[in-house]
Amino acid sequence: MPDMPNSDEDARLIHALQLAPRAPWSELSRVLSVSPTALAQRYARLRDSGLVRITGHPTWIETRHNAAFAEIDVEPGSLAAATAILTGVPMALTLDATASGTLIVSITVPDDLELAALLTDGLPSLPGVREVRAHLVTSRLKSGERWNLRALEPEQAARIGGHRPPRARAARGLDRRSAAPSSRRWGATVAGRRRNWPANSGSANSGSMMPSRCS
Repeated sequence: MPDMPNSDEDARLIHALQLAPRAPWSELSRVLSVSPTALAQRYARLRDSGLVRITGHPTWIETRHNAAFAEIDVEPGSLAAATAILTGVPMALTLDATASGTLIVSITVPDDLELAALLTDGLPSLPGVREVRAHLVTSRLKSGERWNLRALEPEQAARIGGHRPPRARAARGLDRRSAAPSSRRWGATVAGRRRNWPANSGSANSGSMMPSRCS
């Protein structure tokens, strides 16, 4: 899979979509001097090749929730099982696996008690987990959505503008009921109370936390 835009035109389109993901092709065509149909086809090619993808996150991540990065070392042969469980956890935003058998998870939860329970009790109790190292986010320097390719001229970027509000029929908030089934699979209770986590596999698990600045 390619990891860089194939042309300057690709890079300009990606930059434009980073600035205004909801902008219609007809509007972007006036800035990029490319027909709406050609832009749609170019985007489809970039998407299918894996160069671009759509991601989303609720706005409360920035202001009202506690965040942390957890490094989870697992026993040989336990990586798939731990990954399968973590992908069903609503408070795990991203999940990456390293060749050495370490899972790196970004987490956000509503309050300190829930974060502490997850990092010191919940994650270390997962099957096959050997050790958990947590880095608490104490301040946010820059978020990923503010990065862009800088492929457009300043005048072009100014014409595109910034992020647009959602459409009238778009969801306006997070329906916590939609996350309930995943939470129940973990035996989660309400408001940061102690969870009944899956039994561990007999390994000596431990958890530790340290502050970190999110960049």
